[in-house]
Amino acid sequence: MRLLLLLAASQALQPRRHTRPRTRLQVAVLPDAPHSIEIPIGDGAPLILETGRIGRQADAAVVAKRGGTTVYATLCVGDADAGGGDFLPMSIDYQERYSATGRTSGAYNKRDGRASDGEILTCRLIDRPLRPSVVDGFCGDVQVLAWVLSYDGIHEAQTLAVQACSAALQLSSVPTLTSVGCARCTLSDDTLTTSPSVTEAA
Repeated sequence: MRLLLLLAASQALQPRRHTRPRTRLQVAVLPDAPHSIEIPIGDGAPLILETGRIGRQADAAVVAKRGGTTVYATLCVGDADAGGGDFLPMSIDYQERYSATGRTSGAYNKRDGRASDGEILTCRLIDRPLRPSVVDGFCGDVQVLAWVLSYDGIHEAQTLAVQACSAALQLSSVPTLTSVGCARCTLSDDTLTTSPSVTEAA
């Protein structure tokens, strides 16, 4: 009996634990219901940008869809006062996985290997227009991740990755000057085609 009273008294003296501990991590307050916007592109499938459904602990998360191709982009921002100087420490990672096409690696190593040359070039394709759009003087750590969740073989994922990362940058707490859009154009027989399919661009 004395042991039970002692345990009850010790629990009563302990601070309440139902409140979350305070951290320095800045989490964006996202709405309860997801938001999406549909942008028509010519006669093809529309571009759909969606946020608020997944990745709610990131500073911003956007899912870009066109046809059966889906790209998921997240953006996390560190302490803006930690850095200094005129350099923006922004890292961008773009990954294409076998699971996006419904396949797995048949080799001995079942994991996805190192980034291919195409993935590295896509990272640079995302970085080059986004970096100048950030306001000068902002030196917080910025991490952008873009993953190809599904690929239908018709609509390419590179342009969707740029669109998703640009939308995530606009939704985040990073101060920006302008938004960035991306479209692939092909010229064949003096005819300019915007946003062609993979077979049309080949």
